[in-house]
Amino acid sequence: MPLVDQIDAEDGGRDYLRFTASIHNHELDLEHLDRRPNKALDGLKTLAASMLDGLPEHLLLSRRDMAKTVLLHALADYCRKCEQDEGYDSRHRDDFINTLTRALAGLFSTPL
Repeated sequence: MPLVDQIDAEDGGRDYLRFTASIHNHELDLEHLDRRPNKALDGLKTLAASMLDGLPEHLLLSRRDMAKTVLLHALADYCRKCEQDEGYDSRHRDDFINTLTRALAGLFSTPL
């Protein structure tokens, strides 16, 4: 099975996230996700576009790339912690989501 197909695996794509994070070189390209219907990703793109409106192109690209890096590694690290501790997800999911959301919102909305 191609690795990209792991995104839709029953475990939520953990293997894909962890592998991609391990080889990530700060040039992550999510084009393959653009071809898949995904309401969460579409919502994130819309939110990011509205928050980044008016930024100079070089800052727009820099913040977008940094957001991809943060998102990828945060999710991969969270998956690792869930695998090491069976109850981790039930105890930490809400805090993780809130912290990640706020971190990305701060990244996008920080003034020039």
